[in-house]
Amino acid sequence: MQSEASFRNALAGILEKNFDIKVLNINEYDEQDGVLGRPDQVELNVIIKNALLLICELKSSIDNGWYVSLRAQSAFLRTALRLQG
Repeated sequence: MQSEASFRNALAGILEKNFDIKVLNINEYDEQDGVLGRPDQVELNVIIKNALLLICELKSSIDNGWYVSLRAQSAFLRTALRLQG
């Protein structure tokens, strides 16, 4: 877990320095069981540039369930933040 956080922080720093963006790590609690099928913490990385919000995943590796999970997390975040799209 520590190495994953270190990787995320390093990559976020590189992106922020070279592309004039802001990278945020957002943690929200899903009480409705919509993402993981049970109440749990949902963690997403977002990139903000000129009021454009991009949902991304800053990870050193991914597995087969990554895409489905990211779509569910993205939908949750849009609902939690009351965003359109």
